[in-house]
Amino acid sequence: MEIADWSAGVLPDQLKGVIRGPGDMESVYTKRRDSVHTAPGFREIAVEYTCIPDSMYPWDPFIMKEINVFAPDAVPMWVRWAFRSPEEYENPQTVVYGRHALGRHVEHLASGIDQFPCPMPDGATFKKPNRIWFIHEGPRATDKYVDLPGDYLPFDHTIRETAEYMAEGFRMSEQEYKQSLRDQFIHAADRAKQKRKAAINDDMEQRANDWHKYADKIIETISDVEIGEYNRSIGQRR
Repeated sequence: MEIADWSAGVLPDQLKGVIRGPGDMESVYTKRRDSVHTAPGFREIAVEYTCIPDSMYPWDPFIMKEINVFAPDAVPMWVRWAFRSPEEYENPQTVVYGRHALGRHVEHLASGIDQFPCPMPDGATFKKPNRIWFIHEGPRATDKYVDLPGDYLPFDHTIRETAEYMAEGFRMSEQEYKQSLRDQFIHAADRAKQKRKAAINDDMEQRANDWHKYADKIIETISDVEIGEYNRSIGQRR
């Protein structure tokens, strides 16, 4: 069945000629994106991890020493992240981003080792990482270039604070860690909800008290006759 036959009688006759039909519409064409080369946005090409410090952005040994206090198996890493700019750009090119990261050398793994090449510096005093812990980056864009890494963050107190937060469960037993997660995601959220509810109730109570301070004085001046007349006017008020 043709769409014109299906839609016959749907629109009132008065609108015919006012609303354009399918045959009167302009044709719309869009470029097909049927491969990784024509897909919109930046395309990730490769991620390279290394423990060799970057010449321009080396990791800070003093900050790393502070991190090893609560995460003894943490290892400093540098990440090179390569992306290809969109093909619709005038001159598509490969863009490489550098970010600090932390890995871990876990002695007794309950699961398989992360398989990733990671060159080590000569004379390294720490062991080669067998786990990628996290990449240190700022918030990612949400409106444009969402495929790209977040902003560069230096190897300073910010990475130490992130590592300290993420390492809270390292020295806990399995039961303690589960209880910590319950408290973080269930009980803490419930306490925050109860706190907001109590604040709302306190605010409404304060508003009611303020209203009565004003209204009670006026109510005391209204006589019983006036109240009776008001009640008898129910249903007749404009």
